[in-house]
Amino acid sequence: LLWNLEITATFLEENSHELLGKVKQFRERILQEKAYSIISRDSHGHSPSFFLVDHLTQKPFAILKESSPEYFSSFERLLPNMSLSSPVWEREMMGYDMDQILGFQRSPVILGVEFLCYGKRVRGTVQEYVEDSSAMRDHLFQENGADIFEDLAKGEVHRAILSGIIKGRGAGNLDNYLIVTQESEKKILDIDLEECLIL
Repeated sequence: LLWNLEITATFLEENSHELLGKVKQFRERILQEKAYSIISRDSHGHSPSFFLVDHLTQKPFAILKESSPEYFSSFERLLPNMSLSSPVWEREMMGYDMDQILGFQRSPVILGVEFLCYGKRVRGTVQEYVEDSSAMRDHLFQENGADIFEDLAKGEVHRAILSGIIKGRGAGNLDNYLIVTQESEKKILDIDLEECLIL
């Protein structure tokens, strides 16, 4: 048992170092404010969100989202008696940290930020944009849309669901899973981790 615990501790420590490296690299890119433009995007009825578009490639590389008090998570509708001690943006960061430290590696890099949104200083997150990806909903509501699952490695869907259960995801809807097609082997990623059940 002690030997297993030592291996687990080493594994978690290595993942923590890797996490810090990813976050530092992403943060440095975000701080290069003159290298990108901020463009409004459809936030699907949630708090305002924006693309960060690289000037050289003219492609988005990150998504900036406000986590305003007006945004109500599904917890507050489904679990009205559950007190949430952490604001939305903190829960999303903790969800990402847990995903990386536990070795799932299923979430794009995310940072907590403070920024001006339509003249008001707000808290929120900025998350790495995943190229060549689409929401699972985009596939399932098309004719033969479920065929995408035939291209996924055996067990990929199960691993995505199990990682969500372990992280305590409270909003595992179809828009919160991305199918990534840029790699030789298709993969499912988690986004919008602000509803992980972390107090």
